Amino acid sequence: MFSTEINRLRDKLNLNSVQRQIIIGSLLGDEYLYPTVSKKYAYFRIAHGPKQKDYVWWKYQYFKNWVLSSPRYQLQNKQKPELGGYYWFKTIAHKELLRYRKIFYKNKTKIIPSDLGEMFKSTLSLAVWYMDDGTVNRKAIHLNTQSFSYKENLHLRQILKDNFNINCNINKSGNIGKGYILYIPKEQAKKFMFLVRKYVKQCMPYKAFLTP
Repeated sequence: MFSTEINRLRDKLNLNSVQRQIIIGSLLGDEYLYPTVSKKYAYFRIAHGPKQKDYVWWKYQYFKNWVLSSPRYQLQNKQKPELGGYYWFKTIAHKELLRYRKIFYKNKTKIIPSDLGEMFKSTLSLAVWYMDDGTVNRKAIHLNTQSFSYKENLHLRQILKDNFNINCNINKSGNIGKGYILYIPKEQAKKFMFLVRKYVKQCMPYKAFLTP
């Protein structure tokens, strides 16, 4: 597609509410917003392993109007195919995505913005965060927040309490120096799963076994 056509498409696009909710959940999880070389725009890139193929396609259904090519499979290393690969797609670059890039990044590092509590109120965002970065262990939930500081984890814990009535703990992740995770114990995990189950069952049923 020629750049003039892309510009015409870009002019017509605005993020809808569902797309915004998915972006917020994804940025708390695995996904990234990449700036263009010119720094005028940013694009949203989604990538997950083969086990999450259906999840990639699920996200794609919500961003089809922002995407020029459907999800594709790519090897991590063509010289070493035994390493496997992943499914991915990306949106076109856009100023609205650049705005989120400025909110969620500082000095090229992903951060938890101080006003996240005002943006992060939907169970869809919560479900996407869990599907991106959550694991179940002995009927408790771990949210893998190792890339965020202890102070940022405190902020996330408070948001879960204030916005979703979920209580959790901040635990060390593995060995000293590996960061922190949010640990949601069994009884709270049941409440958490009740909130997100309709999304999780669609995309990652193996993460939904706690649901009734």
